[in-house]
Order: sequence, then C-alpha cells, then structure tokens
Amino acid sequence: MKVLDLSWNSIGSSDNEDCSKAMIEVFSDNPHLVHLDISNNNFNLPESKRISEGIKTNQTLYGFHFEGNQGYVDNHGFLVVNENEINTNLGQNSVSHRIDGVKCVYSNRRKTNELMRDQCWICGGWSEYNFQWVLNQSGKGTGRPVYLHLDYEDYKARYTGKYKLSTKTFNYKRMVPPGKLMFIFTSANL
Repeated sequence: MKVLDLSWNSIGSSDNEDCSKAMIEVFSDNPHLVHLDISNNNFNLPESKRISEGIKTNQTLYGFHFEGNQGYVDNHGFLVVNENEINTNLGQNSVSHRIDGVKCVYSNRRKTNELMRDQCWICGGWSEYNFQWVLNQSGKGTGRPVYLHLDYEDYKARYTGKYKLSTKTFNYKRMVPPGKLMFIFTSANL
C-alpha cells in the first residue's frame, strides 16, 4: 500500500488510545506508504502526541495530512503538537482537496515559516534539493560551521552537517516548495 486516505472518519473521536496506536502501526509496518491523509479525525492532544512520536521513525512518508486534528505538519514533514496551542475546532475544517495518489494536487508557496503549516510535499509539488557549499568557491575561510538560511523559513539558520574533507564541501538535502527559492550560507569564519 502506497497511498492511504482515512480523512473525515472520526477515528480519534472515541478518546481511545487504541486508535492512535493503530496509526503508529500503519507508519511502522508499511515500508511502502508514501502518502497518508488522516485529517479531520478529531485526534485530541494525547492521541496526537502518540502519533507524532510514532511517525518520527518513518523514512518513507513524503505526503502527510493532519489538518483538523490537534497539531500540524511542519515543512520538515514532522507532526508538531503544541500543548499551548489547543485546536478547539477539531474536525471542523472544510474540505479543500482530497489526495490523488502521488500526484501534485495543488501548488501554493507560502512566504514565512509560521505559515508553512500542513504543507504536504506531494500535493504541494515539493522536490528534494541538494544545497552545497564548496570551500574557496562558495566563500572564503575554513567554513566551519556552515549554516543554510532559506527564504520560506524566514532565513532561520540550519546547520549543514559535517564538512567532507575529501571534497571540501558541506551538503544539505532538503525538500523545498516549488517556485523561486532564495537562500544564503553563513559561517562564523566566512
């Protein structure tokens, strides 16, 4: 199974932890699942927390929908559940679109990190991009550490990882939204 749409089924309305445990099994027992919609199912705070922990180990899910539940999907594809941000309208969202397999359904680029909520990488037409900083070509200095700043994240610093001595590069792969992309690299030594 590659695509699963369980949206608008009130799965979480029973206030039973078995539902969230069953969702975790879906993530962990299905290595081929790439697109999942469990939006508008009334998952409350404890259930959403369990689902959030369970999805962290999944490495195959590229499209994830969780609108209308307690929490949101950030632009890194993780489910964020904030106890201070209570959603009082569980299951009240209107149907904006349904998933269509692994096809891009809509493409909207939002400008700030705060608004980059519930962005499904598949439906939004996101793609993987490899950002590369090359010593003495991308900038002067030792380049340790190097940070990437993306426009759609309000230029928040993202650590690019360890320096590859053999190629003299820093590489950082990210899923990015469609459209024009602006970014900068910074380093304390540039």
